[in-house]
Amino acid sequence: MVDASGATLIASENPLAVGKNVTLSLVPEMSLEEGDVLFETTTIVFWYPGRVRILNFDKDRLSYNSTTSQLHIRSVTLNDSGLYTLQGIVPSLHTHLRLSVQEPISNVSVMVSGTHLVEFTDSVIFRCSALGTPQRYTWFNASSEVTAKNGVQLTENNSVLTISMVTRFDHGPFMCRVSNDINAQNSTLIFFNISYGPSDLKMTVEPQWPLHISGTNITLSCSAQSVPPAMYYWTLNGTKINQHGPVLHLTESRQNQSGEYSCVAQNNITLRNETQTHTITVIDPVCVHDLGAMDGVPVKNMNFSLMCHVTGPVDSIQWMKNGTDLYPDDRISLSNHNRTLTFRPVTRSDEGVFRCVAINAVSNSSSPDYTLTVNYGPSDLKMTVEPQWPLHISGTNITLSCSAQSVPPAMYYWTLNGTKINQHGPVLHLTESRQNQSGDYSCVAQNNITLRNETQTHTITVIDPVCVHDLGAMDGVPVKNMNFSLMCHVTGPVDSIQWMKNGTDLYPDDRISLSNHNRTLTFRPVTRSDEGVFRCVAINAVSNSSSPDYTLTVNCE
Repeated sequence: MVDASGATLIASENPLAVGKNVTLSLVPEMSLEEGDVLFETTTIVFWYPGRVRILNFDKDRLSYNSTTSQLHIRSVTLNDSGLYTLQGIVPSLHTHLRLSVQEPISNVSVMVSGTHLVEFTDSVIFRCSALGTPQRYTWFNASSEVTAKNGVQLTENNSVLTISMVTRFDHGPFMCRVSNDINAQNSTLIFFNISYGPSDLKMTVEPQWPLHISGTNITLSCSAQSVPPAMYYWTLNGTKINQHGPVLHLTESRQNQSGEYSCVAQNNITLRNETQTHTITVIDPVCVHDLGAMDGVPVKNMNFSLMCHVTGPVDSIQWMKNGTDLYPDDRISLSNHNRTLTFRPVTRSDEGVFRCVAINAVSNSSSPDYTLTVNYGPSDLKMTVEPQWPLHISGTNITLSCSAQSVPPAMYYWTLNGTKINQHGPVLHLTESRQNQSGDYSCVAQNNITLRNETQTHTITVIDPVCVHDLGAMDGVPVKNMNFSLMCHVTGPVDSIQWMKNGTDLYPDDRISLSNHNRTLTFRPVTRSDEGVFRCVAINAVSNSSSPDYTLTVNCE
């Protein structure tokens, strides 16, 4: 309590344990010339200037400092708990506090009616006791506090815990905690052995199929929540079979093993049992042995059929192309209970990887992949010639190449003017070609599967080159105002000869003439203006040839 002056009486420790020392002090500290201290309604100290008297209290345990207004109590007892009031007369003051002295908690113990229990049958009573004052009781199941609810009762100031019809979750550990304002102490942990089950019985079947293919290893497994662990036995169509334990193996199962399998779990302590049933059906499998062509090989625009070879009971057959289901259309049909796939006709768009899948109630079987490659061609035959000249100079290396669209790849041979030559393959080389190799070259591509062929023809013309050997004076030397002629000496076929002076084409005029198929250049007469560097160039369809330079210098008369 705070006095009107603002002073408060406080304890150095409150609450505190029996046997400890405590000091009651004014805050803020002040000196009271005259006053007294009451314990409950009894005066235990009073003082005035020069005198302090202790009344109604053990003087060996109580002292008062009038200078600091502090009351000291040594070795407190339970009887020292109560209301302490400090009253100042000079100056006037009135404040108090309630001191709590408590006995520490110790010797916490729990008595229990039993530890071996049966779920939903047995109940259990806990009784908790301890030394110390006062006492508060708290119960725990593992780390969770236990509170009163259906089936759980707390009585006798919570020191007695009753659990009616225990469950498997009541196995503990249980603990009683006793506390007061000084300390708290826990009992030892209490564990229960609770028998329960069997419950939550589950049966699993591997493989998890509604129907099983004969020869499959089938495993039936049972599991149940039970303490002690459940005992298991099995029945088939209501008849007990010679198989114990939670697992039943049907090795290489047969069709006569079909039926209702029951797993029975029983607990010899709780005397309870539980049953789970599953129907097993075993059926023979289907098997695809092969997928192949019915007759011949696939040729473009011809009819072609594939056959799916199946044994065993078949419910359906599904055809697939490139991993996608394939269905009939106006060109593709299915027959023989879908065992035969027919193309009328087969085309290149039908190429791909084919598979047939046979299916029944318990299995499916896939054929090996069949890669359909449609044979076709040869078609789109092309011939190229290098160099790409309409005429070739003799001695040129000429290469003729053929290519065609064909599966399998086409075979090639060559003819010259209709006569087969000793050359096979798509390339023909004419090395250092000669004029007598001119003619019509034909490339013939043939396919040994489709029995088709295709021909492409190209005309090759080889011509000898022209050659200028020399350029010189026909007779004498050039003398001013005298006639003078130059001769261009040429071999080989010549189409034309061009004369040049100082790098510029030269043409006849009233004084300069050309003769002898332009081989002869004549000046009538030659003059000093005709001086310069002369050259003749001979030309034919495949070549040209230039003479050496001739420097014309005109001599004086």
